[in-house]
Amino acid sequence: MTNGKMLLWPLGLIILVLAYIPSHVHANGQKVMAPPPGSGFIFPSSPIKGWSASSWKWDGYEFGISDEVFYEKNNCAFIRSVTADSDTRGALSQEFKATQYRNKRMRFSAVVKMEAIDMSAALTMRVIDSGMRMLGYDEMYGRNMTGTRDWQRYKVVLDVPEESGYITFGITVRGKGEVWVSSVMFEETKDEPTAPPMYPNEPVNLDFSEV
Repeated sequence: MTNGKMLLWPLGLIILVLAYIPSHVHANGQKVMAPPPGSGFIFPSSPIKGWSASSWKWDGYEFGISDEVFYEKNNCAFIRSVTADSDTRGALSQEFKATQYRNKRMRFSAVVKMEAIDMSAALTMRVIDSGMRMLGYDEMYGRNMTGTRDWQRYKVVLDVPEESGYITFGITVRGKGEVWVSSVMFEETKDEPTAPPMYPNEPVNLDFSEV
């Protein structure tokens, strides 16, 4: 293999990786490359303090705090499609250290309202270790929100193992419409997890007796 051909592989890999990194949209309209998972980075000019707003296509969504819609007098964040189509995805999320939540079962919940033209939305929660290995993940698969609906509380519940490094939670949307989010809570719970563990504690079905 020549030196020229050897250079093509890493270059192609870099291009592929960059294509899958979401863009973050700042309040001033500037778009920058999103940080990798587990970086803990928060853009100082994010539309909502403490939250990262990202879109998988340029200018797919607008993000902000509504001055018209409230939930029981509580402020609401909104995600509104601008040029989104059925394949466009967006997210409002935040990431933080898992230190004080280790060995606990945590519930992320929020009250959500939707006016959907063609939109699907879901609360998401992810637990990863310091090496960026996924330890727990739930995106409300099979329980996602669709259509137009009034305020209702939704939740995801995951265990946070001892080796956890970071937790990310938020709401993701896909397609056209608008969604409002309010009364976000993150608390310890005894509720059953809403997604199965990614790694069992011990091997199972070694004799192939179960199907």
